[in-house]
Parts: sequence; C-alpha cells; structure tokens
Amino acid sequence: MPDRRQFLTSLGGTVLGSALGLAPSSADAAPHRGAPPNVLFFSIDDINDWIGVYGGHPQAYTPNLDRLAQRSTMFTRAYCSVPLCHPSRIATMTGMRPHSSGVYTAQIGWQDQIPTAVHLADHFRSHGYETLAGGKVYHHTDKFGPPGETWLWDHQLFPPRLVHNPNLDGSLNGLPAIRGFDWGTPDAPEEEYGDHKVVDWCLDKLAQPRTRPFFFAAGLFKPHLPWYAPRRFFDLFPPQDVVLPEVIEDDLVDVPRIGWRMVERYTRTEHVSTYGIWDDAVAAYLATIAYADDQAGRLLDGLAASPHADNTIVVVWSDHGFHLGEKLHWEKNALWEEATRIPLFVHVPEALALPGSGTGGQVSGRTVELVDLFPTLTDLCGLPTPEQCDGQSLAPLLANPDAPWDRPALSTWMYQNHSLRTERYRYIRYRDGTEELYDHEVDPLEWTNVAGHPDYADVRAELEAQLPAHDVAVALDPDVDPETGETLGLRSYPNPTAGPATVEFVLREPTEVTVTVFTVHGRRVRQLADGRPFAAGLRTVEWDGTDDAGATLPGGLYLCVVRTPATRETRRIVLLP
Repeated sequence: MPDRRQFLTSLGGTVLGSALGLAPSSADAAPHRGAPPNVLFFSIDDINDWIGVYGGHPQAYTPNLDRLAQRSTMFTRAYCSVPLCHPSRIATMTGMRPHSSGVYTAQIGWQDQIPTAVHLADHFRSHGYETLAGGKVYHHTDKFGPPGETWLWDHQLFPPRLVHNPNLDGSLNGLPAIRGFDWGTPDAPEEEYGDHKVVDWCLDKLAQPRTRPFFFAAGLFKPHLPWYAPRRFFDLFPPQDVVLPEVIEDDLVDVPRIGWRMVERYTRTEHVSTYGIWDDAVAAYLATIAYADDQAGRLLDGLAASPHADNTIVVVWSDHGFHLGEKLHWEKNALWEEATRIPLFVHVPEALALPGSGTGGQVSGRTVELVDLFPTLTDLCGLPTPEQCDGQSLAPLLANPDAPWDRPALSTWMYQNHSLRTERYRYIRYRDGTEELYDHEVDPLEWTNVAGHPDYADVRAELEAQLPAHDVAVALDPDVDPETGETLGLRSYPNPTAGPATVEFVLREPTEVTVTVFTVHGRRVRQLADGRPFAAGLRTVEWDGTDDAGATLPGGLYLCVVRTPATRETRRIVLLP
C-alpha cells in the first residue's frame, strides 16, 4: 500500500468520483436566486485522517463519510486554528484566529475575552435564519456551555452525559484511566449512548417542515476519549491485527525544548509503554471512529430523506486531529501534522446553483483552515461577512479545486507558538524563537527538522515573514494543563542529558527496588536494578545511556520505571545524541 502522504498527494486536485469509479456530475456555478439555502454544520470531535477516503489508516472503516465524499468537495489539506477543543471551536464559530482573539486554551472563556464578537449562528439568526444545535458544538463543559451559548439557538440539545464515566464508574479496560484514557463497551443499549441521542434529536428536527431557512449545528462527541462504542464496532478491529502508526524512537531529538515539553506534559506515552497497549489503543480509536461514522450515516440519511435535502449545504469538519504514537505523542495539543490536520467536506446540492453545486467527488489539495468556514457560508448564503473574520471564503475552491490559492494554513498552540502549513512545508516557530521545518515532499511523516539546514534558509525566511505580526497577550501558566486547569507534575530526571543520568527515588522504609529503562514502545533496553535491597531515604541509581550489552543508545526519549513491591513510578529521560 502506498504511504499515506503519497496517497493524499495523489488525490490533490483530482475528481474523487473518478477514483471511485463514478462519473462526476457537472454544473455551471451561478449566483443563487431561489430561497436562501439551509446549512447543516456537522462536527465530529477529535477525528484525524483515519477515514477511508483520506487514507490515514489502511483499516479505517468509514463507509458513510466515504459516501459523502462522492458528492462533496473534499479538502485534503485542511487545518485547525488551535489543536484543542474549546479554542478551536471558538475560532471556527467566530472566524477569529487565536492570535486575534486571545482565546488560546480552555482556561480562557470567550465571554470575557471577546464579549462583542459576532458568532456564526447568531449572524445567521440576525439575518432571518432559525438556529438549532444538537450535541457538542462549542466546548461541552459548564464553563463554556450553558448559559454562555443558549442565546445563540432557537432550539438546543446540550450533549448528554457520558453513558459511562471512567473517573466515577471505573475504567472498562482494566487499567488506570489517566485523563479519560479508557476504552470498551459500556453496559447500556446503543440507544442510551450520548451521540445516538443527539442524532435522534437532530433527525426529529430535520423531519419537521420549517417556515424559515435554518442554520443547524450538530456535533458528535466521539471519537473523543474515552473511546466507548458498542461491541460490534470493536469486533471489527482485533488488537492483534491492527496496523500501528510508523514511528521512530529518536523522533524528538531534533525538536526544540518547547516542542517536546508539549509531549512530556502528558503521561499517556508512559501508560501505553508500561502496559504494552499500543495495539489495543489503536484498535479502540478505530472502533470509535467506525461508531461515529455510523452515527454520521444516520444523520446524513435523515437529511436525504427530509424535505430539506435539495436546499441544504452540508459542512462536515473536526476541531483538530489526534496523535496515536506519532512524534511519540498521544494527544492533540501540539503543532505537528497529526494534531492540526482535519477532515473537511463541503456538499452543495446541485439545485442551489452555487459554487460547488453538483461537483460531487472533487478534491482540493489547497491549504485551508477552519476560520475559512465562516466567510464561506456567508458567501454561499448571500450574507455579509463580519470584519472580524480572519479567514477567506472557500467558494473559489468549490468552483475550481485547483484555483490559485497562495495562502498557508496557520495553527497556534498557546501564546506565540505558531505553525504554518503550505502544500509542501510545515514551519513551526515557538515563543522562544526556536524552530522546526519539515519538507513533506521528502519527509511526509515529519521526522527530520531542517530548520537549520542552509539549503532551506530561503524557505524558512519566507515562511517566518508570514507569521502573525501581533499576538493578543493573556496570562498563561506553563505548568497548568491548558485543557483541564490541573497543575502538571512532571517527573523528568534529567532533561536532557548527554552523560550519565541520575535517577532519584525516596523510600520510607527499607525495601527491594527494581529500576528498568524502556523505549517509548515498551522495549526493555537496560536493567539498572533488579530487586536490589535499598535502605530508607533518598536513593539513586545511574544510567550511562547504554543498553544491557554496553552499546550506546541513540538519542531520544526513554522511560525509566522504578518499582517496589508496593509502588510504581515512570520517569522520562531524554538523551541527546
């Protein structure tokens, strides 16, 4: 099978219907003269490119999204503004990038930061549209949901509670549920799942005749963690048979300090390595994507059977991507490809005679952003676009997917950390001035940082000049989790080192201690202590960066597990080459 990035490149600027054995329909784009079109604005949380037509994973099972692609414009280089739920959704719903709004993380509420901003739904409402919202549209917490957003909607179903909460009910996979890192099948009928209830509500609303055009925002919570889905979807992906992402163990060696600090904030990498569950986690993510696709199919079929099918523009998007081991990361919250790249489909019915009408199956490889959706929808629906919008209408690309578009996609993670993505390059600059540059033509998995290579000096300078000239300043605590607000207790001994590393541990009483060094994939490389007795107090062992055979190990991230009969701790050690 071709490499995933090669697969995507081969799709850019083509007609997907041809690739699927379908004859593309054609329609001349013309100004819309009929009734105002409806909008179904449909988000799927935390889904990356593991979708059949995107080729992100060879075992992805998404027949409904694949079917949607056959009658839509699919954007293969679409990117989020922020790789985190709340700020990404604020950027999408206001058209304002975070450097313009100051909404960088989940700690920053839009009500206080940008109280006068015009929101997408409210803009449509003020121009005569009925507004509806079902499920996760904005962020789903009490602080950022009701009562903050209820004024936007004529009808709203807030996301139902989890059918199973690992923090309250215990994990389903039998392991400690770190930050919701759990998966399995809750003991509940499918009809009780939150996303199923959301789609039921949406289907009921779509089946009803409406006297005004509508802006209908619908949002699925899955495949967001925890990865819960009915058993039939897990049965599609036996863990022993899943294909794991291709990674290298020294991937972070050429990444600046801020970049790999984004990785070390979270403990899921250690969790996966310690318990040997990489294949189980990948299978669970695939299963939850298949479940989300099933719910998407229910919703799209309901629209097709409704009286609104021929007059409703459909946009399907995600708020950000997700890493499953790539760059040794198990999160979003980073500026690399897997965290920032999203699926994006825009379907314009042929009867509307608008840009993109009747051009099902076409693919655009231009670099676009979520903030482009606000001006796109106002453009298609004949509404004025607020001056606050940082994005650009995608209507020219709906009419011609290869239209000129000399505009990189910008993603931002926390204050003054930016990434620019062109059709060939990804450039990252952190707030301390350190940089990453990846050439996707030769390095599609972003393994080699060439920011300091003289052959790329002109490219680096050209991209740097396109970064934001000003970032709205807000107070951000680097030791607070930007998603949950929790204080992060990092145990990294030491970071980084090119010589012997001293691993410290405190014992309250004499006991036997085992100290083992693993790669991030769980392969043991060095036994530093094997049940050795230690006296009480502060104790240490040293590691010289070699394996059990005495060979020097390559630079990269390693995990040191310290165990006693009663305790277990995992620490990170980054070796410099």
